[in-house]
Amino acid sequence: MGMHDRDALLRSRFEVGSTAACAFTYVVIAVVLVWLWGASSHLGLLIWAVALGVLSPMPLFVQRSSVSFAVWFKLETFAEAALGTAWALLPLLAMPEEMLERGLLSGVLLAVLVASSASSSQFMKIHLSFVVPFTTLSAMAYLVADNPLPVASLFLVIGLAFSLSMAADFRATHLQLVDLLDTNEDLVTELGAEHEALIAANEKLDRQAWFDPLTGLHNRAGMARYFEEVSNAATASDSEVKITVAYLDLDGFKQINDQKGHRVGDLVLIAVADRLRDIVGDSGTLCRLGGDEITLLGQDLVPERVGEKLAQVFDDPFHIEGQPMRIRGGIGVASASFPCSPEELMRFADRALYRHKARSDRDVRYQIFDTDMLQELREHETTERQLAADFDAGRVNAWLQPIVEIETGKIIAAEALARWERPDGALSAAGFVSHLAEQHLLGELADRTLSQMEDVRLALAAGGVSDFETSVNVPPSEIAGLLRRHDPSRFHNVLLEITEDEAVPDKVRVAEALNKVRHLGAKVLLDDFGTGFSSLALTTALPIDGLKIDGSFVQDLSDDRARSVVSATISLGQSLGLMVIAEGVESPMQAHRLLDMGVTHAQGFLYSPAVPTDKLIEWVIAGKRLGPAAAKLEQAPS
Repeated sequence: MGMHDRDALLRSRFEVGSTAACAFTYVVIAVVLVWLWGASSHLGLLIWAVALGVLSPMPLFVQRSSVSFAVWFKLETFAEAALGTAWALLPLLAMPEEMLERGLLSGVLLAVLVASSASSSQFMKIHLSFVVPFTTLSAMAYLVADNPLPVASLFLVIGLAFSLSMAADFRATHLQLVDLLDTNEDLVTELGAEHEALIAANEKLDRQAWFDPLTGLHNRAGMARYFEEVSNAATASDSEVKITVAYLDLDGFKQINDQKGHRVGDLVLIAVADRLRDIVGDSGTLCRLGGDEITLLGQDLVPERVGEKLAQVFDDPFHIEGQPMRIRGGIGVASASFPCSPEELMRFADRALYRHKARSDRDVRYQIFDTDMLQELREHETTERQLAADFDAGRVNAWLQPIVEIETGKIIAAEALARWERPDGALSAAGFVSHLAEQHLLGELADRTLSQMEDVRLALAAGGVSDFETSVNVPPSEIAGLLRRHDPSRFHNVLLEITEDEAVPDKVRVAEALNKVRHLGAKVLLDDFGTGFSSLALTTALPIDGLKIDGSFVQDLSDDRARSVVSATISLGQSLGLMVIAEGVESPMQAHRLLDMGVTHAQGFLYSPAVPTDKLIEWVIAGKRLGPAAAKLEQAPS
């Protein structure tokens, strides 16, 4: 509280009255003059009236003066004392003795009138409540004493002393009160600041609870709240509400993060979110579910218009750190009427997004969920349920595809390939591995496969075949868990196959995990070599022991480019001392060409598809030969 404000507050507590009250005092004086004019000395009455007229406005003038409270209080006390004395003594000096009694009583009456009309503060009322009785006592002294003036004066002085004492106590009390008010004001200010900080913190927590901190869009919780509000509104109004959900994600966003860094990836997401806000406006609610997954939710929207609006996001390049960047994305749109399951509606939109991204013709700007996709989704869900049940029942197992020496047909190793054993036949991993990934069963599948491969090696050892290698496809992210869950001996004579897309995101951590398993006797093969962007770089970044040439190159050996890739891969492997295995060999011509180019090991349908483990164990123990070499041996004369 400032000094000026403090003085004003203190002075307001001692306010004497208003100009109207002062004017009323003059009226009272005039009435008294008229009443006493004929019975008293005119000069005495005029002196008394002039004195009262001059002294009466003094407190009002003091009240309006712009001085500090300490000076103001002294002036105010002096003015009140002078005015009280005038009311008490001037009648004695102005009136003849025979009129004294009437004059004194009139003075008491006037004092009471002024005290009750002109005074509005507690201090003045207390002050006058002392002055008036002692003025009365002064009047009584004139009536009973032989020499009344000294007695009256004494009583007046005593009254004035008590009045001044009360004024001082009152001043001290109000000084403490104002100090307390000052302290309270500071406390209120502090509490106000804390209250504002609490409001700001609650707003921040609210944003963190319902909004994505990077893009400012709603998060998953915000999306769930939206669905709940729509459901409650639909229930309350007992009306049908149509909800449209659009699902959007960016093509190649993972590569942006891997190649340009996560900071650039974040800038891309912010730019996409800003453009979406501009395009969508108030027509829907935008949510970021994580990564590059963004949804648009809205009521009573036309799906085609929604899809077209979202497609506009990718019409123009984005400018990231001053550089233009062309980005494409997939868009899936689905609609349903409440009451419906938000989870199911999101699945519909996700399925439409998946269909859009899978289209080879990306001139189609978006995909709307339709009845055909509904049927596919139901079949997909049925497959997932059946797969989960069969997986738990042990009907998803590793079969083995032989890896042979091209020249001799000898089985020197085998790759474990997952097969779903169903009543209508075994289904290859390509038909269900994505379902396993969605159900987070790949780690458990790796555990099962590793255990089965140990059983294969033990069975072969019992049949007199040692050091037979089995190849297992394991995501690098699962290697640390396998090391924790399995005995180190299980990794002996195991070939771990990894693919480029699994290794690129975190090459350092993948290299550490691969080194650990190699120390336990395992070898590492880089699968599908040549199909990615970083295959060549991974040969030096990772501790690998061999390369597997992708079957797509083997199928096109008649093409000069494919043959050049295979030749380069063979030369690279030989120069680095790596094992080179060709996949997908299906014809003798392919086998001969690979052999001529320097490839010594291969696998594919030319030799054998994947077979149950017991059959492969039987073949290996019997020394069975496969492929063209086996045919030559059979035709050779005995």
